[in-house]
Amino acid sequence: TPPSASDAYTDVLPSTPARYELTENIILRGAYFASIQRPNPGQFAPRILVEQNDSNEVEGEFGNPDLQRLEADNFDASIEW
Repeated sequence: TPPSASDAYTDVLPSTPARYELTENIILRGAYFASIQRPNPGQFAPRILVEQNDSNEVEGEFGNPDLQRLEADNFDASIEW
């Protein structure tokens, strides 16, 4: 039986920028945004890769079909003058 995995989700990824003129020459900026990062296809593909490098060491990689996406809340702030 070939390996399989599935996942179903709906993501709402809000973003909110803000700008405030503290003085005529100084501007404060801030932002918030939510983001996700999914694994690369090679990371979650059900596979095994074994190879020998230039130093004659054997290396192996295994794909994981159960990898989950990463979720992050991001903040940014700056001052301009």
